[in-house]
Amino acid sequence: MNYIHKIFLESPEGKAVVDAFTFKADEDELWDKKLETIYSLVEKKEKDYYNAYSPDVFVKLFNLAYLSIRDFLNQNEDVAKIEDEGEFYSQFMGGIELYYWGHETEESKEIVPLSVFCSSGDLRLKASYIPQLSIAMYAMWEESLYYPILFNQNYQVFENRCNYLGIELPGIPLQKNPDLRLLYYYDVCCILDKYRAENELTKAQLCALLYSFAPNAIGDNDDNKVQVDNLPAPTRIWLTGASKDDYKAMPDITENVWACNEATRRGDIIVVYAVAPNSCIHSVWRAGQDGNVNPFDYWCNRSLVVNKIEVPHISFKELTEDPYMKNVSIVRRKLRGINGVELKIEDYNQLLRMFEAKGFDTSVLPRIEAPEIDFAKDCKIEKDVEEKLLIPLLEKLGYSSEDGKDWTRQVIVKFGRKEKAIPDFVFFKDAESQYQVKAPFLIEAKYDMYNNNERQKAYNQGMSYANPLSAKMFGICDKNIIRIYKRKKEAFRGEQDLVFDHTWYDLLKPEIFNELQKFIGRDVVAKMK
Repeated sequence: MNYIHKIFLESPEGKAVVDAFTFKADEDELWDKKLETIYSLVEKKEKDYYNAYSPDVFVKLFNLAYLSIRDFLNQNEDVAKIEDEGEFYSQFMGGIELYYWGHETEESKEIVPLSVFCSSGDLRLKASYIPQLSIAMYAMWEESLYYPILFNQNYQVFENRCNYLGIELPGIPLQKNPDLRLLYYYDVCCILDKYRAENELTKAQLCALLYSFAPNAIGDNDDNKVQVDNLPAPTRIWLTGASKDDYKAMPDITENVWACNEATRRGDIIVVYAVAPNSCIHSVWRAGQDGNVNPFDYWCNRSLVVNKIEVPHISFKELTEDPYMKNVSIVRRKLRGINGVELKIEDYNQLLRMFEAKGFDTSVLPRIEAPEIDFAKDCKIEKDVEEKLLIPLLEKLGYSSEDGKDWTRQVIVKFGRKEKAIPDFVFFKDAESQYQVKAPFLIEAKYDMYNNNERQKAYNQGMSYANPLSAKMFGICDKNIIRIYKRKKEAFRGEQDLVFDHTWYDLLKPEIFNELQKFIGRDVVAKMK
């Protein structure tokens, strides 16, 4: 056990959290109190910014899950007798239904199931109730390997805490596989229990580390303080839908959580369309956080949206009758599958045109702008290309301009025993030793790649650096052009890996600069590490 972990677990605060996560069958009268304490540990992260439940609803849902589990096992004794944990979990999770519970009549004292709110076959909905099921399973079976996973709408918080503790979680199954997402919970529990055993912890102690020690150590509660006035420039534009209930609530809210695309980045533009019966574009927002992939959330991918600006409503009928918008793919599909659809810059510009036609001042709306860089600077040597063109561009892409922070110049890479290579710009390098270096991206600058032969030589040089660095992308540039290559298989394979090829002046067009951002923006490359 880590020494710092031990100090925390032996402290009064640590002992109190461990006690809250200690559910004993013969002390079930204390469970509601323990649940309220557990709720307080996740309240800020879930309730304030992710519309989670109030404390009483949190306890109520636990009790619904608990009673549904008990009822299922009473009716399926053959499943209850399965000794293999994996087989038991598969049979149990595949067959359980979740009920609303209550008194059948006013005179009846017995609590009985009144109606099903999650059938055995609705796997997607069932996966969204893993937070409630997991805490009930954890409380009911002291000796099992089940653990509570209490973040359904912000699972990234749980991932970050596991990473901090050195727990490597498995990859999340695709949204189209709800059966695998149910099994994913079991896989996560197996990994957690292995970590517990290796570190000689009790289950309650591991929960205390995950839900009390880790968030304080890494400060993830500070993530709630969304800086709505200091958002980065948008890189993409997304369309998402608002339900009938959402539409009613929108006049009173300035921040909310919407279904989104997992590629959403903080600062992106979010266009909200209110679905039937309202059927209209309602407002324009900004993404306050990156999109989250949430395996235990019905909508799977979500983002916090802020800075709402209500616009003149544009009905579905108006969209289908507009000469431009009627040909946009999502409109042709009658807005089916609307959540997280990316709009082109021109699509958005055409919406701005329609707002203006209704008398709206669109200058208040966010836009994707081209960078203000003077690409007309005179470059006479290779260093000028680096200093006058490349570094200013990197700043506009979100990188620090300081050598050694986000990128490093003249990195030494060793080949065999003697050979060394020195790439011009290496991004987010991870050095195991002086000569063993890995990095997701690099750029090699030249003065003038004036013909195909020179461009091929520059490509070969960039590739010779990229392979030993295990880079996923590399770029080459000169005083005229910038090219980006992305590895699609085990190794780079030449021009077929070329994904971006434009002049510096092309970058003054918002759509071209935006395309480059999607490939080598700082946040994009940082996530490749």
